[in-house]
Amino acid sequence: MYDKYIIAILLAGTFLLVIFAIFLIYFVIYMRAKRNSYYIERQRILLDSQAGKIEESERLSYEVGKAIHDNILQLCCVAKMQLGQMKKSDGDIITHESIDYLYDLVEQTIDESYKICAWLNYNTIMSYDIVDILKAELQSIEKTKSINFNIEVKGTERPLNIAIKAIVLRIAREAFQNVV
Repeated sequence: MYDKYIIAILLAGTFLLVIFAIFLIYFVIYMRAKRNSYYIERQRILLDSQAGKIEESERLSYEVGKAIHDNILQLCCVAKMQLGQMKKSDGDIITHESIDYLYDLVEQTIDESYKICAWLNYNTIMSYDIVDILKAELQSIEKTKSINFNIEVKGTERPLNIAIKAIVLRIAREAFQNVV
């Protein structure tokens, strides 16, 4: 009689053990699949992040090249033409006006070079208030292009992280150049 109970208990225990083993195997497979899915997603996010950094780097290179072409090289070409005019003057007296003009061109070229370097240096961007940077940019454009700007700040200023601040400044600078 005890044999029937022992056999029933052994069968029930074996059955529960088999079900537990199947559940355990399923759980391990499920967790591995979940972990693999997590790692694949993480790798995709890292690749997207790297692609974004590469894209930003390429865009920044384009902007730097454009700024050098539109600002510095233009000023250098005008200065070179002015010097060519002075060279062809055949001993005529060089006027103070033409020297002053050349001086101003060189000064503008230096200012533009400093500006481009500042735009590339995140420490410079972080050390100044965004409104002050925009005002300085507008003042520089006003001096060289004879265009009057007015900047108006509404609301309270909120701190921005460096990436957002740099993007906002680049967008603003591009907008200023489009206006010019």
